[in-house]
Parts: sequence; C-alpha cells; structure tokens
Amino acid sequence: MFTTLEAEISPGMSPAAAVGLAQRVEEVGFDRLGISDVVFWPDCFVLQSLIADATERIQIGSMVTNPYTRHPAVLAGMLATLQEVSGGRMFLGICVGAGLEDLDIDYPRPVRALREAIVGIRALLAGEVVELDAELFPMRDAALIRPPIEPVPISVGTRSRQIMQLAGELADIALVGARH
Repeated sequence: MFTTLEAEISPGMSPAAAVGLAQRVEEVGFDRLGISDVVFWPDCFVLQSLIADATERIQIGSMVTNPYTRHPAVLAGMLATLQEVSGGRMFLGICVGAGLEDLDIDYPRPVRALREAIVGIRALLAGEVVELDAELFPMRDAALIRPPIEPVPISVGTRSRQIMQLAGELADIALVGARH
C-alpha cells in the first residue's frame, strides 16, 4: 500500500516562519505540503516560491485556491512558473468558495466553475492553444508562452458530494475535507 504524508500550513505567520516550518516538514519526512490560500493572509503562491527555493524534495501546492479570485489562465501561468523554479515539485489544490464571503464575492455555479477551471488549466499546462467556450471562464486563443515540461497534478479538496464526483472525473487527487 502506498501512503503519502501531507501537511498543510495556514500561513498566518511571517514568510520566514512559513519557510522554516516547511523545511521542518520536509526534514521529518512528509511528502507533500499544502499552503492555504486564505483571503487577507500572506499570498500562498509567493510562499510556495520561497518554499520551493528553500527545500529539495517535498511537493508543494495550494490547499486550496479558487477560480473566482484567481482566473484559471492566471493560475496556469503561476503554476508553470512554479513548476520550473521548483524542479517539477508543484501541485494545484483547487476548489471553490473558501473565504470569498469576506470579499463579498458571490460564487455562482461552483461545480460548473470548477469544471471549467480544471479543463482550462489542464489544457494550458499541457501546452495547448485553448478555445474554451465556457460560461464563467471563457478563453479565446489562449496559450502559455512557457508551459511546464513536467505535468502539474491537480488536487480537488471539498466536503461536497457533487464536487467530489467532479474530482473523481477530472482531478489527479481527491481530498475529502472535514471541519473539527
């Protein structure tokens, strides 16, 4: 049986402290490290870059980001860059809704939004020219200038049955969330 040990940091600390904690997580043998994408907290993608530079082995990714505040094309570009600087150790943790209420952002049609986002991101990361006639996140003649050489695994984290079904269809990894 294959077991992956995963830790998650909710970065309510300084960037230096988050990097130090990530180094410790790697030292004790964890395989993956997720950085929470929380509104008003230090930016998870900047932290991922700093952590990638300070670690050697651990896989690094968002836990979880969303397509409402980070457009799928923007996410694909960030991931391609991070995949290059990390030496191929990135993953994308994505879902919908967390913390958006704090910005008074409505998140309509979450299953559709997530489907459109994953389809668009996956195609962009594969180096395709994307023509996505989507309801929420359309793309016309979209392509990354430097797509990643190595694939970026996509994780979907949720407590929703519908999103978990979507994760089973489109994601590489499904993470079942729970509170307390």
